[in-house]
Amino acid sequence: MDGPMRPRSASLVDFQFGVVTTETIEDALLHLAQQNEQAVQEASGRLGSFREPRIVEFVFLLSEQWCLEKSVSYQAVEILERFMVKQAENIYRQATIQPRDNKRESQNWRALKQQLVNKFTLRLVSCVQLASKLSFQNKIISNITVLNFLQALGYLHTKEELLESELDVLKSLNFQINLPTPLAYVEMLLEVLEKFISVKEDFMLLAVGIIAASAFIQNHECWSQVVGHLQNITGIALASIAEFSYAILTHSVGANTPGRQQSIPPHLAARALKTVASSNT
Repeated sequence: MDGPMRPRSASLVDFQFGVVTTETIEDALLHLAQQNEQAVQEASGRLGSFREPRIVEFVFLLSEQWCLEKSVSYQAVEILERFMVKQAENIYRQATIQPRDNKRESQNWRALKQQLVNKFTLRLVSCVQLASKLSFQNKIISNITVLNFLQALGYLHTKEELLESELDVLKSLNFQINLPTPLAYVEMLLEVLEKFISVKEDFMLLAVGIIAASAFIQNHECWSQVVGHLQNITGIALASIAEFSYAILTHSVGANTPGRQQSIPPHLAARALKTVASSNT
């Protein structure tokens, strides 16, 4: 009999920062920002009810036992959270559409709640299994592995019930299970920070940015002329000088450079990436 599976550690060396192009990072960062803004607007007070430490720990330990990457754990937690919230909302509606009989309503609620509790472990495992199918870097957990795990916990299910559980999760979420996780935002911002290493050590770009920002504060009418001279002297693109001076101004005094008088753009990091790319050309 094979020994217990061990988490894969060698695969961690496959992750490398700094190899993605600036344009790709910019597009991905803007997309994540848009998704985050939409998620914040649509957030309800019920979200987070199924992210309790014990549940999250269960998911992470199970993923570790099945040798899955951390990204699968985060994805499974998000899928489980959204699915269980929808299930709870549906159960509440079913319990309240019955005729107004307090005793019967209470009995219906208890029965539906118990049904939700009885299937929770199955739903959790299904969410982990679905999350494992979203990434090409992870192995897909077989039904046999899942059934053996459930049986070890005292839950007897068939392959058909397991497939039905996966379909229930997919249908409940309209098959939209590939959602951004906190880990995705962390990894993206680490990529962005890596791109700023070259800017941090580029004293020429820093110098022209400071001079341009100072010129705008001193006399913004001659700002364009100063930037033009700086471009001719250093060879740094006008857009790079403008973006960098804009970043300095907004960080220091909250002012706007010419052509940006309306409002501060919401995605400064993505624009700053353009500065990095063009200044290195």
